[in-house]
Amino acid sequence: MPLYFIVLALLGGAISLTRRVPEYQKRSASNYLSIATDKKPYMTKGQVRESLAFQIIQFISAPLIAIVAYQLIDPGNLASAVALGFIAGFSSEAILMMIRQLTNKITPVATDSLSLTGSVTGQVCEVAGGGKGVKGASVNLVGHNQSKLMKAVIF
Repeated sequence: MPLYFIVLALLGGAISLTRRVPEYQKRSASNYLSIATDKKPYMTKGQVRESLAFQIIQFISAPLIAIVAYQLIDPGNLASAVALGFIAGFSSEAILMMIRQLTNKITPVATDSLSLTGSVTGQVCEVAGGGKGVKGASVNLVGHNQSKLMKAVIF
């Protein structure tokens, strides 16, 4: 793996990163609210931090993506290697976004987000009232990640 290839990948990644920073600054400015559009909505400080962190990761991973591209394509001449190194680094943001989307789609669904059905029977009694049923009592279902409130039915 030629060193110039890694340097070109870093250069492409750096250009990709630096073209985004002014956009994030502009979209987080307080006066941007008046001109925000659906395509480029206002960004909170937390969103700006997340976006900048992603850009830094993109820059760091640019040479790794370029190495994979080099191994897959195996450019035959210097001009092809130069172009591939720069393009792989510059497009590292798009490649990471595709990987991110792919992993979001294959992530298993958490069991606590599934709809569980069943029934609970019993009677809610007021101890001080001689064992009379309590009308409209609320009961928490314990032992479940999403404790759901249900109304007790008094017969």
